[in-house]
Amino acid sequence: MAGRVSIVEPDDARRAGISAALSVAYIEEAEPGDAADLVIADEAAGETPAELKARHGGAPVLFIGPEAGAARAFAEGADDFLPRAAEPRLLLARARRLIRRRAAEVELTLRAATARELGVEPEAREAATPPRLLLVAPKGPEAEALRAALAALSGGEARLASGGFAALRAAETDPPDAVIVADGLERLSAGGFAEGEDAIGLIAALRARGEAGRSAIVHLCDAGAAGRAAAALAAGADESAPGAEGAAEEMAARLLAELGARRRLSALRDGVEAGLRAAAEDSLTDPLTGLRNRRYFDRHASRLAMRAAETNGRLSLLLFDLDRFKAVNDSLGHDAGDAALRAFADRLRQAVRGADLVARIGGEEFAAILVGAGAAEAAAVAERVRAAVARAPVPAPGGGEIALTVSVGVAALAAGTAGASGDISALMRQADEALRAAKRGGRDRVEFAG
Repeated sequence: MAGRVSIVEPDDARRAGISAALSVAYIEEAEPGDAADLVIADEAAGETPAELKARHGGAPVLFIGPEAGAARAFAEGADDFLPRAAEPRLLLARARRLIRRRAAEVELTLRAATARELGVEPEAREAATPPRLLLVAPKGPEAEALRAALAALSGGEARLASGGFAALRAAETDPPDAVIVADGLERLSAGGFAEGEDAIGLIAALRARGEAGRSAIVHLCDAGAAGRAAAALAAGADESAPGAEGAAEEMAARLLAELGARRRLSALRDGVEAGLRAAAEDSLTDPLTGLRNRRYFDRHASRLAMRAAETNGRLSLLLFDLDRFKAVNDSLGHDAGDAALRAFADRLRQAVRGADLVARIGGEEFAAILVGAGAAEAAAVAERVRAAVARAPVPAPGGGEIALTVSVGVAALAAGTAGASGDISALMRQADEALRAAKRGGRDRVEFAG
């Protein structure tokens, strides 16, 4: 499943409609007492967003209420708001973004807990500074008025980029806290955007580009343009807010809520990483490859497995062993062997996501835990790594190339089998048996447990 949602809605027909809309994206309704990734609640249920969040273990709250209720909902602790008449596709888009954010928050919290267990205290980060905004609009009085309004509403500064390419350059060279892109910008002045430019396309381009991807992306559109809002969120926008005159209060509430959420996540992520870097590197990190070492892997893998068991989530383990690696050291020397290990570690990093755990657990042995991935996804990652290693030899120190292959054993965690202790030794044994089968089968191959 793509997520589990608790629906707090006194009207049975509306509740059924919400559940049906979410099921299209494989988001299921949580059973009473189950952990939820998101709470969707109607104001008529009688609980405030803050009360709902406390009752559901800190899960984000998507609050539903009257048309003009957004500012109040955000002030009372909601993470997002929808009017009751909102279209199902907009409900789905907003639910997806909050579930993704919750997954990132849970993963970072688990990392912080693992770091503390290993004796590393995440560093406290500096207090937030006034936000820096980048408005994408053609030059003109309307755009200038909007820029000034954004600066006043946010309490920060706002720059203007007069077109898509200018926005990409500005976001990459000096990333702002948020890039704000409005629908209909080509109509703001006689000049407008270049022919063919579009707000949704620019949002997708911003999300895909390096440093620009670190900024929040906020889409502004007409309050009734549900289709455009849903499209913007699907393209990578973090928020879609009404940008029309008279909607300043809701626009400010949504912008500030988005900036606050991103800053909390960023502070948690940076604090954990800074704490780990400040710790004795040899205690948690493999000095050759920069990956986590066996000590860290054993602790954090157990924590990830415990979380998967508690939430009935998916988890997969991949074990990698470089084939005939001793021959590389014997024939080319240990410098070549070290270069090969570093190159493999880089390829492994590129194949997984930030939420996944990658470690060097032995001489030429590596492991990866894929969070939320089942058998098919894990097998695809394993094959991608195997093929990348086989087709691209590693440059050898002093010239020449080092041809490498890797064998991979894959095991997927069945729902609920990790147990309350978070022990994944059975999964390790299964993956190891699959790895040995890959070796026996001729090496340079992927084998799946069972």
